[in-house]
Amino acid sequence: MRLKLSESPVFQAMKAAGETSANPFKESLTYPGNPKRIFVALFGITGVLTTIWYTAFFSGLSFLRGPMRVDETLVEWMLLIAGAIAMSFYLVVGKWSDRVGRKKPIIIGAAAALALLFPIFWGIGALANPGLQASAQAAPITVTGPRCEYDPFAEIQASPCGRVLQDLTALGVPYTIDNDPASGLSIGMLSKIENGNTSPSLNTLQTLSHVLSVPLTAFLRRFEEKRSAVHTKAGHGVEMERDGTRAGHQYNLLGHIGSNSSGVMVEPYLITLSETSDVFPTFQHEGIETIYMLEGAVDYRHGTEVFRLEPGDTLFFDADAPHGPEVLVRLPIRYLSIISYPQAN
Repeated sequence: MRLKLSESPVFQAMKAAGETSANPFKESLTYPGNPKRIFVALFGITGVLTTIWYTAFFSGLSFLRGPMRVDETLVEWMLLIAGAIAMSFYLVVGKWSDRVGRKKPIIIGAAAALALLFPIFWGIGALANPGLQASAQAAPITVTGPRCEYDPFAEIQASPCGRVLQDLTALGVPYTIDNDPASGLSIGMLSKIENGNTSPSLNTLQTLSHVLSVPLTAFLRRFEEKRSAVHTKAGHGVEMERDGTRAGHQYNLLGHIGSNSSGVMVEPYLITLSETSDVFPTFQHEGIETIYMLEGAVDYRHGTEVFRLEPGDTLFFDADAPHGPEVLVRLPIRYLSIISYPQAN
């Protein structure tokens, strides 16, 4: 092997005959047939080989680290070993190409890479994370919806269904797209219903409720009568005056809901008795009352009976009978009083 071109006898003879090139770069581009050869070399041979190499290593790297969830250090070792094995094929294929020429091995290699690309990645996925494949077989995912298309080159997918497909793809979860949903309705019709462009019939709503396994009323919840809720923070109950106020009983109303569809009115009170409070065993009003003791102790009368109430005790009674604290056993006394009665017409 010669280290310099000037050492070649052929070059010396060409130089002596004046056949050397005056401008090698220009002549390489203008020599008949050379532009075609350069185009094929750059965009054919080099492009194919570069694409195969980048797909094998960089796509394989991101595939194993991303969707397959393989440890990064293990991935690097796998690719290092794969690269070392691949380098040994240069010797084998190079020796073969010396016998059959360069064109045939390149074409066969490109065709084999195109045909085996997906099967090889499927095999890598099955070996790298067999649990993911087993899960996909045991619980297959089917996606359906309006404009259910995934564009891998778009930063933001055009539809909610497309965004679902994007998330599944990023996680490496296999899925199938069902363009013929079990409801029997076309994707276009579902899209019109979803966007309010058409009103579904009762039969259509019944079909959708069956497919989605939800009650028919689930589609009408936005139009139901508003239901109220009252949240009262600690110490923020509204102080009220009732019959026992003159006996030193403090009433804090914890919430109130007016007319409602239940037909029942409920008034929850937090009642506090202190040293300035007096007994008052003759309360009497309509409805049902529940008392739950929080603090202290009291002898509470209802009709002809007296009950000792201590923290955690409950007394449930008809409020139309005379009732109220008869003996303040241990002060301070605090209890919840919940009164319920029919809603007036």
